[in-house]
Amino acid sequence: MTKIMLVAAAAFLGAGTARAIPLSFTTLPGSSFGLTIAAGGGLGTASNSSTVTGSLSADVDFTGGALTIGPGASGSFAVADFTLTGFALGAMDVESFALRVTNAAGTAVPGPSPYTVDLVGSIIAVTQGLVILNGVTVFDFGAFPIVAVAAPAGTYSTVTEDGATVDWTIPFTTVTTILTGGIPVEITVTTDLQLTAIVPESGTVALLGVGLGGLAAAARRRA
Repeated sequence: MTKIMLVAAAAFLGAGTARAIPLSFTTLPGSSFGLTIAAGGGLGTASNSSTVTGSLSADVDFTGGALTIGPGASGSFAVADFTLTGFALGAMDVESFALRVTNAAGTAVPGPSPYTVDLVGSIIAVTQGLVILNGVTVFDFGAFPIVAVAAPAGTYSTVTEDGATVDWTIPFTTVTTILTGGIPVEITVTTDLQLTAIVPESGTVALLGVGLGGLAAAARRRA
């Protein structure tokens, strides 16, 4: 009887239920942005980090225990102002920095949770931001967006879900070298986005249907 009830419940919850769940992820404390600027000509290297806030929208699907992240996932994030130290000419203020993360293609990975998601093809860009030295803007990322990098294969993130919440950790590092005033400058941006989303009630029902489907399959195998 228990087996019959599991199969019936899974069929009821699965029938006609949309498994793709639109989620809005928000940053958790601990999300960070790091910036290192290494300049030639004896100018030295300056680095520091700060906190990040923002959100990311994505459609997720846990059908059959696998994870699919639909195409078009995107998010915008703001970085709290901070100061770079270690530069030969003095401290540099970092102000009004913003990031954008996009994934046009989407991805699919087998289960179970936690899922390892390759971010290959995702674009992480600094869309604006000022680096100020002694009151003079030495880099304006808004006027000259020099950091916009597609993630190479092997750039891994982690997604976990428990039916009520979905957590997504996205670590990413980009290194860009430019020539300014005849001096080579290497800019390293390190992001560590720790995101969480609450599964809406309809999504919870869908995930419950997936779970009951697994229990029903196990019950049939034991029969």
